[in-house]
Amino acid sequence: FRRVEPNGLVQGLGVVNADITSDGAGCAGVLVGDNGGMLDHVFATGSIATTNARWTGGLLGCHTGYLNQAWSSAAVTGNQAGGLIGQIDGGTVWESYATGAVHTIDGPNAPLGGGLAAQVKGGVDFSDIYSAGAVTGPGTLGGSMGSESGKPWQFQSVFWNTTTSGLGAGCGAGNCRAAGLTLEELQAALPFGYF
Repeated sequence: FRRVEPNGLVQGLGVVNADITSDGAGCAGVLVGDNGGMLDHVFATGSIATTNARWTGGLLGCHTGYLNQAWSSAAVTGNQAGGLIGQIDGGTVWESYATGAVHTIDGPNAPLGGGLAAQVKGGVDFSDIYSAGAVTGPGTLGGSMGSESGKPWQFQSVFWNTTTSGLGAGCGAGNCRAAGLTLEELQAALPFGYF
């Protein structure tokens, strides 16, 4: 989908073995480029690589809507890239995770990368989130978020895997509220059946 509008609903849908390359601008994701609607029980596997997109994500490029019980194992390459979502600017993200590798590249903007998202801003409702993918490349990098400048009204149980991400910092820039845990600690901290 290029965009899901605020009144849109996508439920129980996944993309398997994606192989996406793009030189387009804007927001790019394996399932949705720009999400303003409601996504529930969605997932993506495979890979996405962009050269000119502002935001690139393993599931969503940009997000301002509602996301629940979603995951991505897609490998992500882009100028500003996140394992699950490129940019989160408000909205809700619940019980979701990303395990795909994230690699940033030089491009039209300063490189920014995170295991969960490249950038988080606005009033975001986060609950029970984790990322575990390796985050590499030039620029500002975080195990969870490249940059976190939001003022979330709920920021609960947001974790990144310190071992697999290769990074000791949850956020490359900003007031980071993600917690770094080992795999064993993640399994103990998140709800039963999450892994």
